[in-house]
Amino acid sequence: REGMLHSRGEVMLMMDADGAHDIYDVDRLIGKLPLGQSRGGVSAVVIGTRDTNDATVKRTIPRKIFAFFFHLWVSLFCVRGIRDTQNGFKLFTRASARLLFPNQHLTRWAFDIELLFLTQRVFGMKIYQERVSFTDVAGSKLGLISASLTMARDVALVWALYTTHLWRITRRFGGFACATAVATTAPNDSSEGPGKTEN
Repeated sequence: REGMLHSRGEVMLMMDADGAHDIYDVDRLIGKLPLGQSRGGVSAVVIGTRDTNDATVKRTIPRKIFAFFFHLWVSLFCVRGIRDTQNGFKLFTRASARLLFPNQHLTRWAFDIELLFLTQRVFGMKIYQERVSFTDVAGSKLGLISASLTMARDVALVWALYTTHLWRITRRFGGFACATAVATTAPNDSSEGPGKTEN
């Protein structure tokens, strides 16, 4: 969040810091944005998706099971029509980031879901999807069972708190600074979820 709020580029990339993604796939995400106008002015988000039938995508069986049931849960409460909400490779235009990140409340692992909920169901912005390469990286500190329970709870909370207006929407755009940046999601074992760094 802080990395995005201190960025000024026309497009801003968020990616996992564990090397699971190929940084050069960012060109594929940028290519999904509409042409003929300033890309930074387009209110849109592009997310990378992992195709489990693609030989370049390597995922363990437990992760496949988790992904299947989590996708059903997310579709029920928050975001529909998105194949891979949890892929840590997402591109935001400046216009979309100015709306989304000042409104982000979650700091745990399901913060992606909140951002996509805001994109699709609150602001009605377009979400584009593009296939990217991905490899599970050994040594992850994320406990699959504990993280799954926490994320399932947070997904329900996102729906409930926005629906009841306990989480209010702001259109204040303060905090955007003068440096173009790539925000990365750094893995850690804290229950508070990913931290953000700016490169």
